[in-house]
Amino acid sequence: MRGNFATTTRIAAVQHGRVASWQLSGADIDRHTIQRWLADGRLHRVHHGVYAVGHVAPSVHADYMAAVLCCGAGTILTHRAAAYLRLALRGACPPPAEVTVPTIAGRRRPGIVIH
Repeated sequence: MRGNFATTTRIAAVQHGRVASWQLSGADIDRHTIQRWLADGRLHRVHHGVYAVGHVAPSVHADYMAAVLCCGAGTILTHRAAAYLRLALRGACPPPAEVTVPTIAGRRRPGIVIH
């Protein structure tokens, strides 16, 4: 059975409403289906290869998750962004997404600080 939108929502449900194209591909959802879902508003592009599912409501957790998904396997949220979440600094302005990746080769992404 080919992947469907219910599969996409199940993946996104545990990732603050975000999903990566590599996850969709692994669920047997092809790029043409992704393009159709973008056109009809079921998906919204957040970063290259990362989508918000169903809506674009702002969320710091979702923004940070999208940054991690965008930078690929082995990426973790670190530095000020991780401290912001870990220490629950809710009154403070959230810092930009900061991630650490195994390699920075070809990994420049707008709005994401990569270490």
